Amino acid sequence: MVLPISLSGCFNHQFLSQGPSLALGRSLLYVWRMRLLRRRLTLAAVPGLLAASGLPPFPAVAQNLDERRQSLIGIYDGSQSEIAAGIELRADGRFLYGLSYGALDEEAEGRWSLKDGAVLLTSDPVTPPRFVLVEEHDGPFGSLSIKLDLPKGMSGQYFRAAIRFADGTIAEQQLTEEGELAATGVARRPVSITLHLPIAGVSSDPSLLSGADGHQLRFRFEPHDLGKVAFEQTALRIEGNDLVLGRHDRTLHFHRQRVPEVPGPGL
Repeated sequence: MVLPISLSGCFNHQFLSQGPSLALGRSLLYVWRMRLLRRRLTLAAVPGLLAASGLPPFPAVAQNLDERRQSLIGIYDGSQSEIAAGIELRADGRFLYGLSYGALDEEAEGRWSLKDGAVLLTSDPVTPPRFVLVEEHDGPFGSLSIKLDLPKGMSGQYFRAAIRFADGTIAEQQLTEEGELAATGVARRPVSITLHLPIAGVSSDPSLLSGADGHQLRFRFEPHDLGKVAFEQTALRIEGNDLVLGRHDRTLHFHRQRVPEVPGPGL
């Protein structure tokens, strides 16, 4: 079972602003890229620099694929209510993507191509986050305890445990700040535990439990490329001067910008 992505609520949003360490993919490189993208978008919004009416529309029928592709190169702003987003399509076939939505931040980079009237994004290889079961021991009768080892500075309140019982019911519980969950007097027999990071849509495989009267489990969370999106031939529709992407149950319209040359990386 995969829990729905939660974009707001009880998560400690302050964690997301504590520098590049593990804030959902906000590495130094990511911060630099997002600043550059935002700077370009800001410059594009300066009166006189952005004139939507002056932008030539994408050619409906290009003489050849190269002409059509060339017309797509540029910066696109997909920001809307509650969302900051941007895409850059580069002449060398590379793209940059970034999105911030509530407590969710994500990024991607890779190759883009044009096929059947749509822009296709394929990310560079991404190593997904994972949960590792470190150890399991029998516990006191009717007890269930879970300990999740986390990277330094990451709050356990981002995580939830889904406990499946022998009768088929499932109970979900948020972990503590320290990444722990403890229960006593458990009347039903638990048969499996699945850990979730709902804000990033990451879930573990179910860990099957023994038939013991009590259980003590220790897991480890390995973030790897947490916050990076693994696009795989993901299509962006072309509508006028916009690129359209469905993401997190929202339809994002990325508007093409008229952007001057921006020196970098002195931000």
